[in-house]
Amino acid sequence: MYTIIRVLFGVLLVFHGIYNVIKYTAFLELMEKSFRVSNVFGLGFVEAFVSLIPFIQFGFGLFLILGFFTRNVLIFAVLLHAFFMIFLLETGVENIALIQLMFLIISVGLLFKNHYNLNSMDYTRDMFMTL
Repeated sequence: MYTIIRVLFGVLLVFHGIYNVIKYTAFLELMEKSFRVSNVFGLGFVEAFVSLIPFIQFGFGLFLILGFFTRNVLIFAVLLHAFFMIFLLETGVENIALIQLMFLIISVGLLFKNHYNLNSMDYTRDMFMTL
């Protein structure tokens, strides 16, 4: 069951990343409008980071589908989705923040059930098997 959820979540992230890349100008316009409203996240490096989110989601999805570095990807996914959800809530874009909340809940669930990750080609698991 864990593997099915991990792969489906990876597919969801891949398609979400592809959709945001296809609609990249609309995504960037939404983020630019959100940064004008934001009081907390008005830092320059954060704006540059946010423009990379669709590509990061695509990469996270591929790693989850393939089962590479699953635990590390899930840790960074939790951080990414928590940051993005807080940013969107602060700027008043609640509908997209709910999507990020769903991604966050799935990421946390997969992270804490990582001991069920038996069907992946995880680097740490392979290293453990060789020791």
